[in-house]
Amino acid sequence: LMLLENFSSLPVKANFLSRKEVAMIQRRVILTGLCAAFGVPKREAWDLAQLRIVQATFEKLQSYLDRTGTRTNSWEPESSRFHLEVVAILNLLEVQHHLEH
Repeated sequence: LMLLENFSSLPVKANFLSRKEVAMIQRRVILTGLCAAFGVPKREAWDLAQLRIVQATFEKLQSYLDRTGTRTNSWEPESSRFHLEVVAILNLLEVQHHLEH
């Protein structure tokens, strides 16, 4: 997946991103990991190498946030913005979904 490749290369470039941007990327990696854990879009879509990339990327991002002293509540989005992040991940994973209005 291109998504995982992009996420996994970002921690190396983290000094070009704000902590808030890194935290947003981490949330998206977490969402990607949850999709993998629950077999979305389907269990066969995730091989072991991809799962390891998700885990390693999350750990790199968490390490960066720990080093910079970012507190969790300083970067939590409001619910409407988080909903948009979920939709973005579902779109990137080509998951069929319906938006609630």
